Amino acid sequence: MVKKAVIVAAGRGIRLEELTDEIPKPLVAITENAKIIDFIFEGLKKSGIYEVGVVIGYEGEKIKEYLTRRYSKVFSLSFVKNDEWTLGNGYSLYKAKDIVNEGENFLLLMSDHIISYKILDIVSSAKYHYCLGVDKRIDEVFDIDDATKVLLGENNKISAIGKELINYNAVDIGVFKLNYDIFHIAEGVLNSGADSISNIMNELIKQSLFYGVPIGNDSSWIDLDTKESIKYFIRRRKNA
Repeated sequence: MVKKAVIVAAGRGIRLEELTDEIPKPLVAITENAKIIDFIFEGLKKSGIYEVGVVIGYEGEKIKEYLTRRYSKVFSLSFVKNDEWTLGNGYSLYKAKDIVNEGENFLLLMSDHIISYKILDIVSSAKYHYCLGVDKRIDEVFDIDDATKVLLGENNKISAIGKELINYNAVDIGVFKLNYDIFHIAEGVLNSGADSISNIMNELIKQSLFYGVPIGNDSSWIDLDTKESIKYFIRRRKNA
């Protein structure tokens, strides 16, 4: 099982800009007592992952202050700043090299994806060094048009990934299991001018190293990227 998680929390969240003028997206309130990032830490705690690195950027000091105040007594927290947060999220992944030990496996999480702890357990315990949690329940995905699509081949090896895929059979849920060596790959991709996490994962695909880990029907997740998705999540919680 993986013992460390890295959360990418550097971007502004343009699609929620009405809510993120003064606060970073992870600190947007979902309920009276919980912000988006609180749900992520709740899942990590249930999965027994207490070592957490956070890549910050836009209004990053506010995230650092909030998490330190709320979680430093329970979690071992580390922070690294991505000054290039206006560029692709591949830079945030690369910055995490400073908070991951050489040779270490870790989970990579998105700060706006709320993920069931069951999914964290499934991906964490997968036998691969490089894999991605995927959902085959395509018809149930909220805002499928904006989702990152995945094409799984034999033995769930990933053969393509991207938002614009036409031929796909699963959706990226935003939970990756990676090894420290990903930073060497990321450096080459970023130097070539490509700057997204998907660009970096495409290099893994070229090397036949990247696998999908299908989640179970009892597992839930959502990408809180718009006000509509937040409203949907709140309704779903009330009806659960």
